[in-house]
Amino acid sequence: MGEQAHIVGLGKNDARGKSNLTKRERNSYFNLILLCPTHHTLVDKNPQDYTVEKLHLFKDQHEYWVERTLSQSKDSTTTAQSVIYADLIDAAVEACQLSTWDKWATRALSVNMNWDESASVRLFAFYNKILGAIWPKTLPELECALKKLTHEIYEANQTFLQHSQPSKTTDGVLVEEKFYKSKGWLQQEEYRQLFKEYEDWQSKCQNHVKEATKAANWLADVVRRDINPLFFATKGKFFVIMGPYDMFEFRSYFFEYTEQEKAKILRTCQKGWGLGQKPKRR
Repeated sequence: MGEQAHIVGLGKNDARGKSNLTKRERNSYFNLILLCPTHHTLVDKNPQDYTVEKLHLFKDQHEYWVERTLSQSKDSTTTAQSVIYADLIDAAVEACQLSTWDKWATRALSVNMNWDESASVRLFAFYNKILGAIWPKTLPELECALKKLTHEIYEANQTFLQHSQPSKTTDGVLVEEKFYKSKGWLQQEEYRQLFKEYEDWQSKCQNHVKEATKAANWLADVVRRDINPLFFATKGKFFVIMGPYDMFEFRSYFFEYTEQEKAKILRTCQKGWGLGQKPKRR
């Protein structure tokens, strides 16, 4: 009646098969999902609609339903904690656009910074979700990585909004306002001061994006270790592209926290560090 389907295809030419997973990993429990023959065919014929992440979500939701409905011995507290963590992780994937991180984060770090206009609403809702979360406190490193990601990506967007304006060429996109050019005629010293303020603002925006990239990689590592070994395993590390440098060269950067940096952030979390007061929309 049921068929074992591969989430990441067994072969590299199979549906969702482009991955660095070994054959043994592809045949492991974490990469298998039970489907009826009809949906097995549908899922494999439409890999663009049924992505690795979506199939893992289906599997997690059904496993929770099975545990809740059929298991009498499962500790309800443990189940509730798992559901809370899964919900918060799913919220982070969607709000922070982890699937397309390299694209939007690269634009946010470009010489002419730009963000999607919808980002502020989406990140404001996500910030509030994390701020109001009832944390199980059983996976402190996971909770800390989530909080750090939330803080940095929200601050990156809110700082950018201080000097942004709608793009004249692309609908739904906000571009940076070069405010040092918009003050009319200025004395040389006034211009230098204003340009310095612009550089400081741009650097602050970009540093928050870099920190958010570190936090995203940290979160993914912890999720793979403690919850789901295949969480963004096929996509790999989150990175950004920066440049141009000399000869119009662009370079990819994988920003990650060192173990010492993680330990310092964890100590701060354990002392009661949070996200602060309810954020104000700018």
